[in-house]
Amino acid sequence: MISLRSISFNLLWYVNLLSAFLLMLSYSAPFVSPMQNSWLAMLALGYPFLLLINLFWIGFWFYKKSRAVYGSLLTVVMGCGYISTLFGFGGEGDVPRDALRLMTYNVRYFNSPLSSKEDKWMESQIEILEYIKFQSPDLLFGQEFSGKGRASSNRADEILKSFGLSHQHRGGKSSLAIYSKFPLEKTGVIYFEGSANGAIHADVQLPGRKVRVYSVHLQSTRLGNDANEVLKKDNLKTLNKKETQEKYYRIEEKLSNAFQMRAAQAAILSEHIAASPYPVIVCGDFNDTPLSFSYRLMSKGLKDSFTEKGWGLGTTYAGALPALRIDYILVDKKIKIHTHKRQSTAISDHYALTSDVSFKNP
Repeated sequence: MISLRSISFNLLWYVNLLSAFLLMLSYSAPFVSPMQNSWLAMLALGYPFLLLINLFWIGFWFYKKSRAVYGSLLTVVMGCGYISTLFGFGGEGDVPRDALRLMTYNVRYFNSPLSSKEDKWMESQIEILEYIKFQSPDLLFGQEFSGKGRASSNRADEILKSFGLSHQHRGGKSSLAIYSKFPLEKTGVIYFEGSANGAIHADVQLPGRKVRVYSVHLQSTRLGNDANEVLKKDNLKTLNKKETQEKYYRIEEKLSNAFQMRAAQAAILSEHIAASPYPVIVCGDFNDTPLSFSYRLMSKGLKDSFTEKGWGLGTTYAGALPALRIDYILVDKKIKIHTHKRQSTAISDHYALTSDVSFKNP
């Protein structure tokens, strides 16, 4: 006779197999275009949680001294390269005197959408600009870097000039910006058809060399209040209601559309980057995780400052959805990365990133 204990263990094993299968499936997301399959892209969003679930199973079966431990163990080992994209194990090195400090920051229009009062918005703008001043970047890459129609929205340009960032390039529908302590040449804007997002670029004249830089903002998902609503505990009690189900359908449709648009935008940008006659630096808000098709295209041939020198959880989005790393500093392989730091307290809905870099000796 089959015991109740045996049935329970078999059931747990099948649940374990399912979680291991889903984790393994998420590994394929960077290699499959969302144009062909957007479900894999959505599954990859849950990679941090799938990883934690499988680590739990490893601990559980190890405690039970069961051979079942090998299911999740082998699955996690197969994707161990992805762990460093989520959790950094790097250590900061010595920063040479000639190092460049890079900074990327999506400031959410200086929190303009959250405040109807001019004085409140100005307080937020000053707080963000003071943080930038404290970090003292040599190159600043901004996204949503305006007051979104407010009369004093141009004040940031003048304030940043006083910080030494006197060479400036602004453009793009989502208020993209490049601020530099060094002269900018051959500036340009890359528009994405049917999108409010885009990218801008410029050639920076550094002492003795040139580098091409990009400030990037790939397609926003624009979930609105739906994301906040479905994350509420009360929604678990109303899953059978039409209104709740409609929210999930809307989120699914928005996610699928955004994944597809970002894939197309990343393809355009990757071609532009590959054609650069100079070493490149690509910074910005990709709105996609490292386990995504668009990130794989954008990072091809480049180094990620977080995977090189980051430490701890790499979350850059400070909104309702946790554990999302969607902002990046990517640099040419000819550039050495010395540091990677994330803003400790978010002022916007994104954390600012900074990295000290220098050129390798020829």
